[in-house]
Amino acid sequence: MGRAVSARREWQQQSSSNIREGRQHRIYLRSDQGVSVCMQSIRGHAFLCWLTPLRRVGAHPPGTRHICYSTLAGERGLAAMLTGRKLLFVGGDARMVEVIAQATELDASATLVGFDRLNRTFTDTATAPLSVTVFKDVDAVVLPIAGTDHSGRVDSQFCDAPLTLTEAHFAAMRAGSMVFSGIAGPWLRQVCETHHLRLVRLMELDEVAILNSIPTAEGAVALAMEHTSITLHGSKSVVLGFGRCGQTLARTLLALGAHVRVVARDSAHRARVREMAAVAYTLTDLRTAVADADVVFNTIPHPILTAEVLSGMNRGVVIIDIASKPGGTDFRYTERHGMTALLAPSLPGLVAPRTAGRIIADSLCRILAQGFTDGEE
Repeated sequence: MGRAVSARREWQQQSSSNIREGRQHRIYLRSDQGVSVCMQSIRGHAFLCWLTPLRRVGAHPPGTRHICYSTLAGERGLAAMLTGRKLLFVGGDARMVEVIAQATELDASATLVGFDRLNRTFTDTATAPLSVTVFKDVDAVVLPIAGTDHSGRVDSQFCDAPLTLTEAHFAAMRAGSMVFSGIAGPWLRQVCETHHLRLVRLMELDEVAILNSIPTAEGAVALAMEHTSITLHGSKSVVLGFGRCGQTLARTLLALGAHVRVVARDSAHRARVREMAAVAYTLTDLRTAVADADVVFNTIPHPILTAEVLSGMNRGVVIIDIASKPGGTDFRYTERHGMTALLAPSLPGLVAPRTAGRIIADSLCRILAQGFTDGEE
């Protein structure tokens, strides 16, 4: 990355007049390994592209071919630079540290609020207390994956003091600026709409949620192994819900040799369950599906394992509820009757924060670069 940064700086110095005049400008540098780097400006936006030695194509220098960012970004991990962009990070856990690292590697500057105890440094970053001032002139605000609660409070793993956002903070932002959050409740949605801010709910994007389901499934399986006295191989395991997490979890359990049942509302999902060689149940048959289960994994963020359903279940069952808080299990009932039930949302941040952070960072930085380009004349 150091070679690329040097190339970018040389490119900036050589092409300032071209940028001002809106012309396209490129420079090519060849490394010892025979791989070239092209820094290209198009209407003032910087793109970092890798080039491989090939035959001469068009006006390109001999031995190189220009690889288009938009075509191969997903295949080779190429990323548009975020040069000159100002980001504000407010709260978060270890996953957000990976996002900060990637954004600053792409040359964004960042202000960090709620990271007082973070023992890591980044290029062109500064810590600051929460205030209206830090929201002024930023291009985007990045909130924790859990977003805010109904009163604007955000969590931070690296700060002891509570962080509570108010409408005044968002009012200080320029209209059209971006606000990133994993999920967003009514309060955050309303304040962004009121102040004409572009809210991006990352966990609603397939590219994030599907990949995020991998550490979620691994974490859920690890919890089940920790709290059962049997192997998952040969166990009667039930998955409630067949969304992105439910599908990955069912597939993982099948690979471990479990006898998997899936409760799904959608008929197409039940057909896919059968195709996977698991047993499909409708919500109407929920009590039958879970009656003799050894382990139940719930992914449905609504009350589904009610007292009525739990009363008909094996008392030795282990329930792993990975749905968003407050989950879909009546934990009052399970506690009173000595049943093992664990509420475990946000598992990726606990079991694989680096992987989960990189998943989020890849999409967030792509959206940032794309959004900036689309939103400028």
